[in-house]
Amino acid sequence: MDEKVAYSNFVDLFSSDEKKEISALLERKMWILDSFFIPFSLTFQGEDEDEDDMDILFNSALPFRKLILKKTDSIRTISLKKEFNSSYRLCRIYKTLPPRASDDVFYVQADFKNLDKDMYRKLVASFFYCLPLKIMDQVFPDNDIRDVFPLAMEGNKNEAVIILKKKDLFKGMFKINCFKVLYTYSDMSEKEEKLLMKIANHLNIRTVMIHV
Repeated sequence: MDEKVAYSNFVDLFSSDEKKEISALLERKMWILDSFFIPFSLTFQGEDEDEDDMDILFNSALPFRKLILKKTDSIRTISLKKEFNSSYRLCRIYKTLPPRASDDVFYVQADFKNLDKDMYRKLVASFFYCLPLKIMDQVFPDNDIRDVFPLAMEGNKNEAVIILKKKDLFKGMFKINCFKVLYTYSDMSEKEEKLLMKIANHLNIRTVMIHV
C-alpha cells in the first residue's frame, strides 16, 4: 500500500465532506480482507477490567490495548495519548510473521477474508495501515480525531492497526471467527506449550512450531 494513498484515505475518512467520507470508505473496502498475524502474550493480565490475553484468545477474539508510545512523551503527545486512551483501544496486527518482541509473545494467524458480514462492517472503517509519523504531517483543528489517531497508526509497512471505541469492546476483546494457525516456539516451557495446544484444540485450528 502506497503510504501517501493510505494517509489521504485516512484524512478523507474523517472529513466533514460526506462525499469524501463515502469515497474513502469504498476505497478501503478490500483492505482488511487479507491474512494477518495477531500478537498475544502469555503473561499479560489485562487492564482495568479487561480479560487477560489467554482468555481473549480462548474466546476467539482480538485483544485490544491502551496506546503506549514508542518514544519519549512530549507534553503534546502525553495529552493526545490521554485523549486516545479515554475513548479508544487498539489492536496491532502484521502482514507477515514478525520477530517476537519478548519471549512471552506468540502469534495467531487470522484470515479476515472469512469475517462474517456483521464483523466486517464493524471493522472495515477501523482498519488502518501503519505509517511513519513524517507522512502524517497535516494540521487539523482542535479536537479533530485526525490529530489523535496518528500516534496509534505509527509503524512500518508490515504493520496495521485496528482502532475501536471502548464501548464497542467487551472486556478488551472483539470476537472474530477467522483464526487459522497458532504459532508456538521451541523455547516455550512444556506448561506453556500444553496451554496453547489446548486453546488451539478448543478453537479447532492447527499449530505450527517455530524453532529458535
